[in-house]
Amino acid sequence: NLPIANLMTKEVIIATPNTKVSQVQKLFLEYGVHHLPVIYADRLIGIISMSDLMRFYAEELPKRADIDVSKLDDSISIVDLMTKGPVTIGPNDTVQQAAEIFATRQFQSLPVIDDGKIVGIITTTDLARYMVHMPVN
Repeated sequence: NLPIANLMTKEVIIATPNTKVSQVQKLFLEYGVHHLPVIYADRLIGIISMSDLMRFYAEELPKRADIDVSKLDDSISIVDLMTKGPVTIGPNDTVQQAAEIFATRQFQSLPVIDDGKIVGIITTTDLARYMVHMPVN
């Protein structure tokens, strides 16, 4: 029954609709994260993952011979790549609830929303770390 607030990452690296694809790539590398909530006017509008970028590169770039990869920022927006209206969880929701969501869905992160604003993010890695370090009865 542990609340998500006890496990979540509170300092969330975010993107905005104006964040360029190249900037998203740099944020993933610089901070070692795999998911960036996309925020507009202090509200969560989507989430972009490293998988979203990889899927775009693998599926779409070969179809778009006219796109110069060095000019990708001018031809694609992260709004086009992100998952819109992502599933979220609240800070008082439990680890069990997060685990159930992860077990039934095909994503690895949940933005944590309180009063409509992002206050954290929880990932499957966070849950795995918790499980490894939780006391045995």
